[in-house]
Amino acid sequence: MRPARAWRRFAEGLRRRVPAALEPRLPGIHAVPDMMKRMNWNDAAEDLLNQVLAQAPRPVREASGTQLRATAEAIAGEEGKNRVGVETVIAAWVRNTPETLRADLPRQMERLGLDPEDYRRLME
Repeated sequence: MRPARAWRRFAEGLRRRVPAALEPRLPGIHAVPDMMKRMNWNDAAEDLLNQVLAQAPRPVREASGTQLRATAEAIAGEEGKNRVGVETVIAAWVRNTPETLRADLPRQMERLGLDPEDYRRLME
């Protein structure tokens, strides 16, 4: 099993435990609040996320991963999607990159085999 999938399974197990304060008050209703549901990811998006995170310094990699994942899922949700794709991961990556470091994004995209011109609109 790939490490990313192992962590995903671990995180899904944590998400399944709904805090008592969020449990429904009515008997027989066992709905999980929308904020607790896990967004689906396609494999290419997951791989891109891992490649982006591999470039991050180790001390901030885990926090960056959590932040990127949350942003990508929020963007997908805003767009009415139920699955995170590569375009969404790129949008989250650009959105989470500080303004002072965005000038380096095209070079990083090229290193990952992406054409920065395709995503220029996101960087403006």
